[in-house]
Amino acid sequence: MRIVGRALQGRVGGAIYAEWPDGRQAVVTRFVGSLAEAKRTADALAYVRDRGLPVPRHDLVVDLDDEVMFVQERLRGAPPRRLTPGTIDAIVEINDRFVGCCALIASG
Repeated sequence: MRIVGRALQGRVGGAIYAEWPDGRQAVVTRFVGSLAEAKRTADALAYVRDRGLPVPRHDLVVDLDDEVMFVQERLRGAPPRRLTPGTIDAIVEINDRFVGCCALIASG
């Protein structure tokens, strides 16, 4: 894997853009929490991804020097330049697709 850049946005300091040897694009992000919590989060996201929700695939969850990192699929997209009624509608529509996910995950 090689580093190809850094995201300008991000909740905990911006993500690192990377590329696998086969050319697949990835993002390396820091997880705020324990390794066990990160693995549960990745499993839950894989569960909802398998059911059609727009969630990146998590390829690795690792503990590096007491920091937990995700290596995940890099999805196409960009933050909206400005919020419009259409953008808000799209955000609400995606949010609505996640309703009930916790219950689905709990029921296995």
